[in-house]
Amino acid sequence: MTIDQERRAPRLSIQVPTEYEYEYESSTPGSGLTENVSTSGVLVEHASAAFPIDAELRMRFSFFLGSFDTLFTGAVVRHTADGFAACFVRLETAQIEMLRRALALPPPP
Repeated sequence: MTIDQERRAPRLSIQVPTEYEYEYESSTPGSGLTENVSTSGVLVEHASAAFPIDAELRMRFSFFLGSFDTLFTGAVVRHTADGFAACFVRLETAQIEMLRRALALPPPP
């Protein structure tokens, strides 16, 4: 999927706290605020830690007030002035369903 295709995915503008850490090493966890979420990834701003492009991060955030946090794996695809964008990788069925519900998308045919 190209960046243009990813950007065509419906986005949910949502500012919720997120925590993330490098997937394969012990590292200092980072935190920030989601800026928007789509079925392909997330934009995190006010990030407290930076990781290189292609770094896989474990990310945790909640879509709904009072709901359980959802865990995602995301690969950093670009940096912003104050954060990063990550595309989701290895999504499980429950994670895909959570994204579809949060984005109010119909189920696939």
